[in-house]
Amino acid sequence: MDIEWEINPVGTKSLCVVQIQSNTSFLGRLRKNAISKNISEEIENSFIVLADSMKAAYLAGMPKIREGFYGFKNVLSITKTVSKKRIASREFVWPAIDEIKNYIDSMGFEQVGAPFTIFHNSYGENQTVEVGIPTKGELIGKGEIVPTLMMGEIIFIEVNGSYNQLDDIRYYLENHIFSNNIKVCCDPFEEYIVMPSDYTRTADLRTRICIPK
Repeated sequence: MDIEWEINPVGTKSLCVVQIQSNTSFLGRLRKNAISKNISEEIENSFIVLADSMKAAYLAGMPKIREGFYGFKNVLSITKTVSKKRIASREFVWPAIDEIKNYIDSMGFEQVGAPFTIFHNSYGENQTVEVGIPTKGELIGKGEIVPTLMMGEIIFIEVNGSYNQLDDIRYYLENHIFSNNIKVCCDPFEEYIVMPSDYTRTADLRTRICIPK
């Protein structure tokens, strides 16, 4: 008797679960020794084909990896160690950007680039991140806000739309660098070229994920 299998991928982009359902209702009558090996081989082959096709689709859907240069910029930034959940949800990032922006305005400085987050060392469920804004002027710090600078060659990916894929794309970029033995000098960072606001549609958001080299 032929046994029909229906294989359906379910889950999310980060976690793929495969459900296998039989369309045959007489499995209990089949001789186990005669068919178990064939069934297991068919299932294994189906998994391989499915995994390969999903990987190909995943890679094909990734934005293009590019190289460029991050020009010399003075920045004002805040560095803290916070939970990864607060980082992933941008719960820490947006208030920090607002705090720096308010300070820039109060001091009469000029913002000259997109706000960013640098991902520094990770400690279990926490991570040290630096949130900053490129700024022009005779910069002085105040409290947690301190002046520093950024420059150099970068390898990057630009992402349009929702932030849901940012972590996956950063890992993809890091894997590309590791697989191709590309030397890097600093920690990865995100630039928020078009940020959320009361007037920004999700589709209009634009983020650049960068790794200095």
